[in-house]
Amino acid sequence: MKSTTPLQFVAYIEHVKEVALYGTADLAFWRKELAKENLFPYNDHGRVGILISVPQVVWKGARFNELSVSVGVSEREDGSTPDGLFLPHAFNSLRAFAWMERVFFQTPYFYADVQVTEKPPARFAVKHGAETAFEARMSGERAPARAEVEHFEGPVYLPGGKYFLARISGMTDFYPFAAQDTLSIHSREKVFQQLAESNFSAVEWRIRGDAVHGKGKTLSRKRV
Repeated sequence: MKSTTPLQFVAYIEHVKEVALYGTADLAFWRKELAKENLFPYNDHGRVGILISVPQVVWKGARFNELSVSVGVSEREDGSTPDGLFLPHAFNSLRAFAWMERVFFQTPYFYADVQVTEKPPARFAVKHGAETAFEARMSGERAPARAEVEHFEGPVYLPGGKYFLARISGMTDFYPFAAQDTLSIHSREKVFQQLAESNFSAVEWRIRGDAVHGKGKTLSRKRV
């Protein structure tokens, strides 16, 4: 699903610091999950790509952290083209902002204590009270394998037949996920169990010190 009109944002945020962890998971698992939303997973050599993004944001004077889990999707049933992302779940460290996301934008945001360290050794965590639900950590400082501008512009699909158009762009340092790096799931929350049950395997860290995030208004897929 592609828009033929210029992308207009309801939020456009500059100077975002962001840690992301890219990995792959079982294609068959996500084909079944995405079928509930009439979507198809992007088939990347027999696996589906998943991006866990943890930006540090300042917007209208408010500072907060987010964590989102996004699954690569395709417009084709065979999954041969990468055409967007599906966002099953996300967290915001400000309770009021999580509420506004759900109520005004129909996005699946919920409150949690989201912690992130952007400079290597990078780490992020989602905490519910004293419980650490989800955590990833670099084992130590190291040089990036490469650095280049990474740019995404396209649809982000939401549960229930909604979507918005997004732009994420910035110079990115790429670090392979090393054998000594850690990824831990301690919660039975649905999104984390989906990662565990689909055998999510981390591939690389993507770190941006100065990115832009743009978000369009939430639309119904039936209107396109």
